[in-house]
Amino acid sequence: MMSMMTRRPLRTLLLLTTTLALLAPSTLDAQRGGGAGAKPTAGPATVEFVATTADGQLVTDLTADQITLRVGNRDRVVSALQLVRFDNTATPASSLPAPFGTNNITDGGRTFLIIVDEESLRPGLEDVVRNAVTDVEKTLSPADRLALFTIPRGTTSLPPTTDRAAFAAALARIQGRQKATMTASDRRCHTRDTLNSVQSLLQGAATTSGVTPVLFFTTGMVGAAAGSGSGGATDCTVQTSDFQKMGPAADQARAQLYVLRAEQTGDRTTSEGLDNLTGVTGGRLLYVAGTEGGAMNRVITETSGYYIATFQAEANERTGASERLDLRTSQADVTLNTRATVAIPRGVAAVTPESMLRELTVHRQFGLRVVGIPSRHEGDPVNDMKVFALAQTVDPSVKLAAASAALYDPLGKLVSPWTALPAELQRPLLAAAIPVPSGTYRLRMAAVDTTGRAATADYELNVATAAAGPATLGGLMMGTVASGSFAPIITVTDQKEIVAVFELYGRPAGPFGAVVEILSDLNSPAITNAPPQPSATQLEDKFMFMATLPVGDLKPGDYILRAQLAFEGQPTGTLTRTIRKQ
Repeated sequence: MMSMMTRRPLRTLLLLTTTLALLAPSTLDAQRGGGAGAKPTAGPATVEFVATTADGQLVTDLTADQITLRVGNRDRVVSALQLVRFDNTATPASSLPAPFGTNNITDGGRTFLIIVDEESLRPGLEDVVRNAVTDVEKTLSPADRLALFTIPRGTTSLPPTTDRAAFAAALARIQGRQKATMTASDRRCHTRDTLNSVQSLLQGAATTSGVTPVLFFTTGMVGAAAGSGSGGATDCTVQTSDFQKMGPAADQARAQLYVLRAEQTGDRTTSEGLDNLTGVTGGRLLYVAGTEGGAMNRVITETSGYYIATFQAEANERTGASERLDLRTSQADVTLNTRATVAIPRGVAAVTPESMLRELTVHRQFGLRVVGIPSRHEGDPVNDMKVFALAQTVDPSVKLAAASAALYDPLGKLVSPWTALPAELQRPLLAAAIPVPSGTYRLRMAAVDTTGRAATADYELNVATAAAGPATLGGLMMGTVASGSFAPIITVTDQKEIVAVFELYGRPAGPFGAVVEILSDLNSPAITNAPPQPSATQLEDKFMFMATLPVGDLKPGDYILRAQLAFEGQPTGTLTRTIRKQ
């Protein structure tokens, strides 16, 4: 509840050095150019891999100098090594607006591609597959997507979704459809059709970043040396090329392939095709039946994190073709699992922050977060507002070589660009003040690091003040205070308390009440609250309000930060934004 305060002379309580000086448009001219930073001539390429111990635990402490990489029969220097981790905790999904814009893969979740070879399953094996899939599904976060396809006839087809009810319904429809008696010709035809189906699904899952976990359930396929058949119109052949084409398809999807055998049989013939498939894709062959959950536990562990190794590729190597891959580590008792080949992307022009502002492509070679806070802009009849744009790398060890930002109107027109100066790139938080007219915008931050990797993050916001009776309010910013200086932050980490800041515009008279609070959602009572303290600025009609809130006991997750201010007898002004405790 807001407490009413009597209007009194306002005095300066704290010097907001970052908000008022560092972000002042006079210091950060939104229209300046430059494009400072390195522009790689060849550009980076990446390969993903999983590192495990002998007992199947994920290894998370590898460094780039412990990795030996050979691509296309050439030794490569690993210029950067990034660990990507996912939280396999089935917690309720946040229904709150996004706290910031990000390209971070872990924030967007994974896409699991589940393929069930129904015609290799005898009737009755459906429950083995369903139980195995459910073991994985129940550990996933709500942000993870699941796709389910039955092959080779496609009786069930569910594109990637976070709708668990829809997925459960699709899973319930799978059936064992193996013929009671299968001839050698039947097995060859089944293998050929199955490979074609898997190839098509992998190509449909093509991605330029991240890893696609693929769970392929089957009981077997014949190998490439299974005979040529009789040559009749209904006969099939299985050739080496039928398997070899699966390698490039896996590269396109960046597939982390698990071939999960639903039943062990004594027929060696039906094992050969599975060996061939895992050989060309770098996949793992695991037996589901009779393992007491061991196979699926391994899948759960190994899909919860992976490394991205970056290396430089020459322009003449950028053909898009798959190259042989050899990956090793000097760390003892660690196994690296990756694909058998890697595709170096086709040659493109050197990527710069400015070029990334002229396109919609999301670049994910390192994690980036961005948020925008609206504020009044003084002395400009055209640009009556400005946006405080704040950005940071997800991995604090990433060093930036260049960065630019821009705001785009609803029609996609670039309205106002900004480019970071070299000194600004050395700070842990990029900060820009970008003047624009009031309206709805998309904020894009684009950056290149010192190894040539590229990243973008986008954030949509309404750039306007909020009415508070006879006054108006700017946006909510959060940060910390040390030695009398305010430092903005994008996420809450290990801080014991944060400071919420907003601006009031106008000189209304009379008593007023104000409160700043943290809530789990807009329909729940406040977890904590505090009255904001006002302070004057150099402008007669602009005042700062600051409130200190304890956050040390908050559990990780998303929360609402809300500020309310009302003058006696006037409507209440309200500001809200989502914040994240990591």
